[in-house]
Formats: sequence, structure tokens, C-alpha cells
Amino acid sequence: PLGVALGTARRHRLLDWAQAHGGWVVEDDYDSEFRYKGQPLAALKSQDTADRVIYSGSFSKMLFPGLRLGYLVVPRALLPAFEASAGVLQNRSAELLQATTADFLDQGHFTRHLKKMRQLYTVRRGFLVEALASHCGALLQVDEQSGGINLLARLRVDVCDQAVA
Repeated sequence: PLGVALGTARRHRLLDWAQAHGGWVVEDDYDSEFRYKGQPLAALKSQDTADRVIYSGSFSKMLFPGLRLGYLVVPRALLPAFEASAGVLQNRSAELLQATTADFLDQGHFTRHLKKMRQLYTVRRGFLVEALASHCGALLQVDEQSGGINLLARLRVDVCDQAVA
């Protein structure tokens, strides 16, 4: 909820827990491409040797919200259940949008787009952090995470959260 990625040791413990308890981990990886410090973190799914991670992503955050197109990478054991559910639900995304997005990916445009957006968002994020420090520094402590498209700001003063809202 705070937009902080799990460290390597905690990621391995989570995967070990899922395997030991027959649990599933849902990895919502909607903004992992926006890493500003260091290398992008590998998806938890890529480290999942026991096939316990359901990986979800969205092109709506990476391209534009109106696209409303996401995807799942589902463990083999869950494919029949997900296929049955998908068969009951109506397809809410137009096939033309899906095909256009697939072509966009195949032609390498998505990779170039992400590189450009990462640079732009790095600059914008810096401006926002600087503005918050300059204008709200006495009230807010901004935690600069290594990535993501959100910022975490903590109140420096003891005040009711409802009053702030």
C-alpha cells in the first residue's frame, strides 16, 4: 500500500511460503518499468520456480487510461479455472485495441515509449519532490522510493488524518 518493493530476502520468503502452504501470490506489476534508481526489479513471477504467482499487468498505466487493457500470466494449475471464468465473462476489451496493442509491442514501440516516459517521469518526479520540500517541507516528509509512479509523503505534524483529508 505504500508503494515500496519487497527486498530480495522477503521476496524469496514469500515464494517459499506460497510453495509450502499451497498459496498463491498475486503480483500487480503495473508500474515496475518506472524505476529511477538502479536496475528495474525482476518480476517476482520470473523467480517463481514453483508456479505459485499470478502475474497481472496493465497497459492502461503504461500507455493511456482509456485503453483499459490488462493481462494475466496464470500458473498452469489455474488455467482451467481462469479459462472457465473468462468464458462466462463478456470480453470487455475490443479486439481491435488488443490487436493494435500487440502490433505496438511486436514492432518495438512499447520499449521506446517506456524509455521516453521513464526519462520524462524522472524529471517530473524531481520537480514534484522539490516543490513539496520547498512549499511543504515543515509539514511533509517525502520518502523517495526507487521507482513507481506514486510518491509517499508522511506528515511531520501530529494531526488527525480526517482533518487532512
